[in-house]
Amino acid sequence: FGTLRRTHPGDTETLSRIGETCFESQRYGRAAEAFAEALETDPKLHKLRVWLGASRYADAQPDDALRELEGVPVSSKWHDDSRRLVARILVEQGQLPKALEIFESLLPRRPTDPGLYRDLAHIHTQMGRFDDAVDVLRLGLERMADEPHLRLHLAALYAQGGDTHGAIGRVEPLLRANPDHFPSLIFLARTLAERGERLEEAERYAEKAQSLRPNSAEVAATLGWIHFKRARWEDALIHLQEARRLAPRSPDVLEQLSAVHRKLGQQAKAALTEAQAN
Repeated sequence: FGTLRRTHPGDTETLSRIGETCFESQRYGRAAEAFAEALETDPKLHKLRVWLGASRYADAQPDDALRELEGVPVSSKWHDDSRRLVARILVEQGQLPKALEIFESLLPRRPTDPGLYRDLAHIHTQMGRFDDAVDVLRLGLERMADEPHLRLHLAALYAQGGDTHGAIGRVEPLLRANPDHFPSLIFLARTLAERGERLEEAERYAEKAQSLRPNSAEVAATLGWIHFKRARWEDALIHLQEARRLAPRSPDVLEQLSAVHRKLGQQAKAALTEAQAN
């Protein structure tokens, strides 16, 4: 990249390519340097200012990111993208009302953007407005009836509210339409396992998910918990140990593994694993 910058000094297209490549490889500081250099040549490259804001944000510099993003004018076609990223930063900073206002202002211009409905539902949930979160997802599904992510998000809210059957009913049509839909498979397997219901069916869903993603910690943990619910302690241990190998710092996996150790009478291992989870 250094050679490219020396041979193409001030070339905004080259700097843009360098920045995007660095961003994709998670070298956010180098990406920011390239985008900033391009903007010194042409401050009106609003797309690159959004990229610069995203790079600063990814590099754990949210205040610098906000300053860059606020520099994208309303007249720019990149303004909506900048406002969306601003809103997400505000959510992380706990400024939920401001973030909500931004997302709501974007929705009329992007009525078929499923991500906006999910962002709005997330904020409503964080603010304790469960019914508002459900309403905004239903609105999204009225406009995009076949959008799987909205359906899954709504199902998760139903499950969170204790309506497991309603949650499952929202997801089963997705699986009928696409039997290999991994998010639906894992959602149904996990939801049924947590409820301790239809465990044979849950196991089939989880095994199908594993055939699609054999190195998924989420799948291994789900299979382990299904075996736990079916009192198959040794099988549960095998799968949860695999989940721990794939996600060694997951507190949920460690807590479940601790529970299995206790069932097997391995009290010392259970205590150590539980301590690691905390």
